[in-house]
Amino acid sequence: MTENGTAGMMVMTMTAIDYDDVEEGTNAKLRYSIEKNVIDENTGTPIFEIEEETGVIKTAVCCLDREKTPDYSIQVVAMDGGGLKGTGTASIRVKDINDMPPRFVPHYFKCINGKQSLILTFTHV
Repeated sequence: MTENGTAGMMVMTMTAIDYDDVEEGTNAKLRYSIEKNVIDENTGTPIFEIEEETGVIKTAVCCLDREKTPDYSIQVVAMDGGGLKGTGTASIRVKDINDMPPRFVPHYFKCINGKQSLILTFTHV
């Protein structure tokens, strides 16, 4: 997924397999949930959400910043109709977009030529 996306952006799909007979009851019917999520420190809300029936993971908040947090890890649970659970880990890497301008560091440079010196100051535009 790329950084600075909107809330509701699809991240990935988690898929579990249940070998129970789909013709007999609901034991092979799977429901997905997030057991361990990452919390947005600005809003206090979970960063990711999952569609219960499909396992599609989406962002629940906007504007993830790769320069701040490049990787996330969440724990997903698949539960069958009989109450049995399996867990898996979703590792999510945020891809960079060109959102940071070049900078001169430090903000001034000193050039010395013989006995004269010249100080150049750069400002951000």
